[in-house]
Amino acid sequence: MALTSARLSARALSSRTPLASGGAIYGYPKTIPILEDHPLHPISSYGIIKATVEMYLFLYQRIYRLKPLIIRPSNPYGPRQGHYMAQGVISTFLRKVKLNESLIIFGDGNSKKDYIYINDLIRSCSQLSFSDEIGTFNIGSGSCYSVNEIIAEIKATTGKEIFTVNSEMQKYDVSHFELDISNLKRIIGQFDCISLNEGIEKTWNWIKNSD
Repeated sequence: MALTSARLSARALSSRTPLASGGAIYGYPKTIPILEDHPLHPISSYGIIKATVEMYLFLYQRIYRLKPLIIRPSNPYGPRQGHYMAQGVISTFLRKVKLNESLIIFGDGNSKKDYIYINDLIRSCSQLSFSDEIGTFNIGSGSCYSVNEIIAEIKATTGKEIFTVNSEMQKYDVSHFELDISNLKRIIGQFDCISLNEGIEKTWNWIKNSD
């Protein structure tokens, strides 16, 4: 999860509003885009843990009248995101480009996912947390991009030569991941995210000036 200079409200960080995981918790999608009522079939230990936490929250709702607001984000990226534990493909790629290192592409690079800039995620989390809603909400940008498209944007933004190495697709990853965010829009209204190009530019400007 990326960090941000924007501050989350105390309520957004309360136990009522945990951040789950979009891709890891749904597993291989049966329908695209993925609705909140899609069956949960996590394909990694990370996803299993997230699903278990959600189940406990709904158990506490029945027993203790907890009013959980569970947020399932897509793939957040932006300044201050970790770069050294394979966390966040965009930030990881930008860090490697800065260091003139090769980018590892799992599969053929056509895998498509939803990426959301961190400030857009924080803003929507805050708006939901101040509502009276309970239950589960997807949060994404409403757009999907392939790894190859991301690399093309990075090349255009940085002006640097890109070196790539292809590797076998990871078994715990999905090839197409897109969240349905209609429920989010129903609560907070029109949800306009910054473009991938602008988000990558903002992230690059931070990374190239950081240690």
